[in-house]
Amino acid sequence: GCPRILMRCKQDSDCLAGCVCGPNGFCGSP
Repeated sequence: GCPRILMRCKQDSDCLAGCVCGPNGFCGSP
């Protein structure tokens, strides 16, 4: 799963493993 840490992102590669970049501009679970 995706670690529950608020991380801003522009693309999935900005996020930790298991996370994707959501439409709100933050990383989250796929």
